[in-house]
Amino acid sequence: MGKLKKQRKKGLTDAPVIDEPLEEINKEELKTMTKGQLQKRQNMEWKKLRKTLGDLAKEKRTYSNKDAEEKKEKKVLRKHMIELKEQMEERHKQELEEWDRKADEARNEKQLSEIQAPKLSTAEQARLKQMLNSFL
Repeated sequence: MGKLKKQRKKGLTDAPVIDEPLEEINKEELKTMTKGQLQKRQNMEWKKLRKTLGDLAKEKRTYSNKDAEEKKEKKVLRKHMIELKEQMEERHKQELEEWDRKADEARNEKQLSEIQAPKLSTAEQARLKQMLNSFL
């Protein structure tokens, strides 16, 4: 049995806990963020995840493949590492898609508000009034 595993059993180590949830972003924060701020936050999250994955990989190397129980633990740890990475990729992809969708909606609303009816000359206005009066 490895030194880290013995320490973990006795509760003497600060080995990373694999069940800790990742930070979730509030939907309200996403509305006020610029795309650059969103990407910067995501880069920081990737940096934290890489550190966590490195710690987990270090812990995984302490397990032996000869002991069946340790081999199972190593396999579970590897699957958890893959799952963490996939969750992060999926979440970041969804956040960027949502940000792009909201930005497109805002652009469309702005374009619609900027569309104005063309200015008519007084002669054209008089002609339109006559046409309307003839229909009524």
